[in-house]
Amino acid sequence: MRTQVFKVNPNNPEKDKIQKIAKIIKSGGVVGIPTETVFGLCCDASNKEAIDKLYRIKKRPEQKPFTIQIESLDRLLDYVDEISPGKKSVLGKFWPGPLTVILNTKNGKTGFRIPDNKCALFIIKEVGSSLAVTSANISGEKSVSSAKDLLNIFDGLIEAVVDDGPKVCGIESTVVDFTLSPPKILRSGANADKLRKLLT
Repeated sequence: MRTQVFKVNPNNPEKDKIQKIAKIIKSGGVVGIPTETVFGLCCDASNKEAIDKLYRIKKRPEQKPFTIQIESLDRLLDYVDEISPGKKSVLGKFWPGPLTVILNTKNGKTGFRIPDNKCALFIIKEVGSSLAVTSANISGEKSVSSAKDLLNIFDGLIEAVVDDGPKVCGIESTVVDFTLSPPKILRSGANADKLRKLLT
């Protein structure tokens, strides 16, 4: 399989390229996409076969679920019955941005994020479905912050890579478990200190 590379303007993503990328995802493909932190691997979150493929490519244990990337806070209601005012306040301060929150859903604990990256958001909107996303690496290895490094690992294993330039941050998102009281930071990443002050 040949991995296609789409070079996309980070500030003004080309609509025709976004449509082609979304078509690949909707047809069950796995695509390397940018976020504001590191590059990720994604697929349609509603496509079980694509998710199984993502597990194989990533070499990730199947008991570890992928993060769900959504386009807006309202889309959380597709997964949870309600969002408390306190949680909504925190999310409003940090989303879009490098924060992954774990919530209780019908399918168990699930992580959610709204990326602060135009290409990623345009792709999610064009797909019309949430994306299952994981950092672009083999499970247990270092995440990558450039499309070139992503290709070095996954060329021929995934359908496409979206290249909007190198990631300045290069730090993974902070992960906080909102199923606990008080919420607990499970991974300190970007903006972790700001979030810690807000939660204490």
